Amino acid sequence: MDLGTPDPDILTQNLLATSPAELLVIDDEPMVREVVSRYLEQDDHRVTTVADGPSARDALAHHSFDLIVLDLMLPGVDGLSILRELRRTDHAPVIVLTARGDETDPILGLELGADDYVVKPFSPRELAARVASVLRRSGSKTPTGVLQYGSIRIDQTTREVHVDGALVELTRREFDLLALLANAPRQVFTRAHSCSSRSGIRHRSGRTLRPSPSTSVTSARSSNQT
Repeated sequence: MDLGTPDPDILTQNLLATSPAELLVIDDEPMVREVVSRYLEQDDHRVTTVADGPSARDALAHHSFDLIVLDLMLPGVDGLSILRELRRTDHAPVIVLTARGDETDPILGLELGADDYVVKPFSPRELAARVASVLRRSGSKTPTGVLQYGSIRIDQTTREVHVDGALVELTRREFDLLALLANAPRQVFTRAHSCSSRSGIRHRSGRTLRPSPSTSVTSARSSNQT
C-alpha cells in the first residue's frame, strides 16, 4: 500500500487548517465542570469532563487530548497519581487545579510535569486564558481535514483511515504516528522529536523515523509496535 504523492491542493489546505483543541476537564465538583466547560467551549474547544480518578484513567486510555485540566483532589485516585501515570506515556499539556494555601501540591505537580497551575477559587476567564497560553506555547492544536495519498485517505477530524474505500482499524497510537508522518513527507523524526510532539508518541526502538512515499499503514503499524 504505497502512500504515493499527496494531492498538493489537499495537503496545503490541511497544513493551514486547525481544529478546535480537544480538552479534558477532571474535577469532582459539578459546578466547576459546568462553568469551566462553558467558558472553554466559548473559545470553540471541544470539552470532555469526568468527575473522578478512575473515570479519568478510562478517558485517557481511549482518547487523545490536546490539553488536560486536572484537579489534584479527586475521589478514587488522586490527581498527582493521574499526572504521574500520564507522564509515562503522554506529553499532552496539563494545568492543575489546587486548593488555596496548599503550596506542596502545585510544586509536586510542576515537578511531575504539569505545565501550569490555578488556585481555587479561580476566575473561569483566567483559566480559559491560561489554557489558550499553554496551547500556544505547546503547539497543541490538532491538524484537521483529510490527507489523500493515492488510495489512502486519512481523516484527521474523525481519526479514520480508509484504504481503497475500506476502513482500516488503528489504535490511538498507530493513528497518531501515521498522521505525524503523513503531515511531514520526507521529514526526518528523531525519537526525541516524536516524544515531544503533540501526539506524545514514544518510539521504543530509538530508531530515526523517516516518512517517505513508500511508507504504508502496515509499515507504520509495525514501526509503532517494535
